[in-house]
Amino acid sequence: MKTIILSAGKGERLLPLTKERPKILVELGDGTTLLSRQCKSLLERKNLGDIVIGGGHCAGRIDEFREESPYQERMSVVYNPFYGISGPLVTLWVVLNKVSDSDFMFMNGDTIFGSQVYDTIQTIIDGDREGIFLLCSRHEDKGDDDVKVLVNDNGSIKKAGKQIEGADHVSAGITLVKGASVSKLFRQILEEVARTKDFLKYNKTWHSFLNDLIDRDVTVHSVEVEKKEWVEIDIHYELTALQDLIRNKVIHTNF
Repeated sequence: MKTIILSAGKGERLLPLTKERPKILVELGDGTTLLSRQCKSLLERKNLGDIVIGGGHCAGRIDEFREESPYQERMSVVYNPFYGISGPLVTLWVVLNKVSDSDFMFMNGDTIFGSQVYDTIQTIIDGDREGIFLLCSRHEDKGDDDVKVLVNDNGSIKKAGKQIEGADHVSAGITLVKGASVSKLFRQILEEVARTKDFLKYNKTWHSFLNDLIDRDVTVHSVEVEKKEWVEIDIHYELTALQDLIRNKVIHTNF
């Protein structure tokens, strides 16, 4: 199971902290970063394979991180030359053109995940079930920037997006693709979408692509994790709140 970390964006809402570094390398107050914590959590677990970081803005800093990491042999960086004009779906497409593994998962680089999330991932990997799995959480207090998820009674995803009304879940920012035939179909449809005129636009995101899959009768399964087990960092007050939790050691979960 190859892990793809999507982190090509400029992170402009965290300026000036992201002027000369990607968001995943902003310090969290204890000498760690989102990227260092993600890599440590992933590579300490069995069967999670290697990490591929899809970079763009200040990608050289990610190269430096890799070169200094004790895990460098299991990490690689793929550069998205279109990062300045496109969304994360293009980064995923660029990376997958370099990755031949049939099983993979992709995750947001700007989100920190707790131990329950990694336990859930491990369970999916170790199980016999194949398919496409989106990790999501029940959450009543949804923000404008949350990716809302409508879930059918059978647990499949009906629709995902930031503007959806009546959704009872939000995406945790991790999708797993497991199984050779499922992976082949995923890649095939992504290649079709890549040939559309709107592909190189910010509105082509990974959750818009989930809708592309669903529109083609491909099932995307929801997998529930607790909301307290992950935190997304987009703006300064979210970063400050996380830094305070880490610094004061009052975090509710094992980030």
